[in-house]
Amino acid sequence: MVKTLEPGEMLRLLNTARAPEAIREAVARFDRNTLFDVSIFPASSLANTIQKAYPRRASVFAPLIEALKPLADTQVIYCQAAVADEVIAVILRNSDRSFVAAIEHDASGDRRNISLTRLLLNLRSSPIPLASDMLRELESSREDRLIALHPQSAKDTAVMFPGKYSPARHDGVAIDGLEDFVSQLLVMGHATVPLATVDTTTGYWIIALGEGDESVIGVMSVQNDDSVQ
Repeated sequence: MVKTLEPGEMLRLLNTARAPEAIREAVARFDRNTLFDVSIFPASSLANTIQKAYPRRASVFAPLIEALKPLADTQVIYCQAAVADEVIAVILRNSDRSFVAAIEHDASGDRRNISLTRLLLNLRSSPIPLASDMLRELESSREDRLIALHPQSAKDTAVMFPGKYSPARHDGVAIDGLEDFVSQLLVMGHATVPLATVDTTTGYWIIALGEGDESVIGVMSVQNDDSVQ
């Protein structure tokens, strides 16, 4: 299930779980508009997902993988958020919200940005139907800003996304464009593609960009359900 949490809600969970103080302090620094992407996985499935999604950052995510291995199919909550170059990922047990593991990562070495203005230009020239919907929702923004780009393996992402978002759709989360998004990434094979996530008041958009960040490969939207309580 895909949900989001505001930093204040996330901090309350971490305080209850007695998470390390460094992680709680980092979350406390986040702006209230920063949302944590929250998903529920079997521990073994999450470990596989992380390994496929971040092959070039295996050492960074190693503490999470090691903590997940003994849990087998235990249901866990995976929470992740990023502000500028700071990425925080937290894992809690779903049954009692107890702390499992967390990392704080400086992603400055493997991230680049695209301006919202340039992203909107790419959307205007895209033939993908959902690109027009995304454009209509975002073009009312009066302030330009930088959107983080995350280079990912096209094939690995195409394999990972159905496992992450299909269960959420079955639970009632409105997800549009998933199948077309995955199909376009599969065509790219093992090429590296930059992904951007753009938050809105009702959910978020995910967009995959082509060479030079000048074209749109795929677009999908997620309309969030209620937050984890």
